[in-house]
Amino acid sequence: MVYGAIIAAVYVRVGIEDAYFELVIKYGYWKAALATFFCLAGFYLFDLYDFVVMHDRRELVLRLIQALGLAWIALAMCFYFYPGLMLGRSVSLIALPLALTLMVGWRVSIHWFLGHPDFGERILIVGSGDSAIEIARWAIAQANGRAIVSR
Repeated sequence: MVYGAIIAAVYVRVGIEDAYFELVIKYGYWKAALATFFCLAGFYLFDLYDFVVMHDRRELVLRLIQALGLAWIALAMCFYFYPGLMLGRSVSLIALPLALTLMVGWRVSIHWFLGHPDFGERILIVGSGDSAIEIARWAIAQANGRAIVSR
């Protein structure tokens, strides 16, 4: 999504006619891939791949903003030292809010989808021992879209 947002920002900024020059001739696809790598590294650093940690939507949005902000600061430093890595003037100003909107929308919809009782994770507990009771208590306490099929 971040990669798509960057490519879309290039099209918005330079237009359809000049996008070919910017993306193909000036290796814009590779530059967008580099920016995407920085964003993915930021997501990893801020634990955005851990769905257990990311149950609170406010925390999710805050960490997304922090991760994208860190990635864009790192990219700004790369652009300062290696100006040839820039995709174009103000492309990042268009790509940042677009990527943030897409990522927040995607993450919120995934959390809704996984938390919905019809689509969430179902757990079948077989047995009645201490381990089964402990797993059932954990699943009830966590909820997060899980439904216990049998007790």
